Amino acid sequence: MLPELWLAQLFFEWNSYWWVALVLVIALVLIAEVVTSSFEALADHLHPAERPSIRIAKDAAGAVLLASLAAVAVTACRVLSRL
Repeated sequence: MLPELWLAQLFFEWNSYWWVALVLVIALVLIAEVVTSSFEALADHLHPAERPSIRIAKDAAGAVLLASLAAVAVTACRVLSRL
């Protein structure tokens, strides 16, 4: 485990359920990023010319933002519950 995680565990006294939730939302962010990047690469390959419909579809990067906000929300819930 990373030293930062050890320090967080000591400071916040997180139990295993919170660690599972945090790892799952971090994985969700990474999965969303991979899926979005793959979708953009596929769209670029299929339609190399710039098209407005492809540009709008590639703006699905909002999924990564939403996943990141979920990770922040889980962490904030845990930190605020300890105050």
